[in-house]
Amino acid sequence: MCRDTIEGMKMKHVKIPSEITLDVAYETGVHIGDGSMGIYKRDHKIDYEISYYGHATHDWPFFTDVLSPLLWDLYGIQTMPRKASNENTCINLDRKTF
Repeated sequence: MCRDTIEGMKMKHVKIPSEITLDVAYETGVHIGDGSMGIYKRDHKIDYEISYYGHATHDWPFFTDVLSPLLWDLYGIQTMPRKASNENTCINLDRKTF
């Protein structure tokens, strides 16, 4: 996503890394492997959503001990994984975060 598009989203309190580091590359790999990104029109408004998915039991330590702190360090976004009713774990960043 180009910087103009990011700035056009009027994100609140999200820092954009000034260079590509190993941590940025790692987060990008996690997102490509276990994440999704979308722009949705809901109730006459636009929602931006970034999500990461994993197994509720096996991946929980990764989500709480690795991914959540990484998102904070890289982007200043505080996240809290949540367990879905099935066996999935999800970190969901929506337009309220941005």
